[in-house]
Amino acid sequence: MNSETREMPSITTAEIDAHLRRMRGLWIFGEALILVLAISCWFLPQRAPTFVGRGGFSLLLAAFGLWLGVSSNRDARARMEKIRRAFGVHQDVSRLLRGHLIAFAWILMRMLMISVGGVLTAVWGSGPAFSLLLSSLAFLLALMTFPTEYKTRLLLKRAAME
Repeated sequence: MNSETREMPSITTAEIDAHLRRMRGLWIFGEALILVLAISCWFLPQRAPTFVGRGGFSLLLAAFGLWLGVSSNRDARARMEKIRRAFGVHQDVSRLLRGHLIAFAWILMRMLMISVGGVLTAVWGSGPAFSLLLSSLAFLLALMTFPTEYKTRLLLKRAAME
């Protein structure tokens, strides 16, 4: 079928609302967990790293956190492209939305890994103040992923074009 003539997938507002509720619930859980990890940094004892100094350990985790943050967008695009291509074959909206939710969960997992790096930095690195940089990065990147109806409808529109 020609991409100009393909119609947008049939989906009800209730289905979109249910999908958004699931995604927003997951988002709230992820953001809350990032905050809990950030706060816990202030109550954990500091330990000496065994293989590098505190500064080296902190820089290593900061570099890893930045890499996770920068590569998250590329990873999300690749996952969504795969989901859209699959939708072009099966034309099942529920599978498309389920794939969207799974891709979203993976992206939130990456943000949580950045926050865990903040906890590790608080314990074996430069301390809780430096770990706030990683926790803030994770929190802000996760804020950018907040699920909206516009983004969901855009996904459906793009999937219809595949």
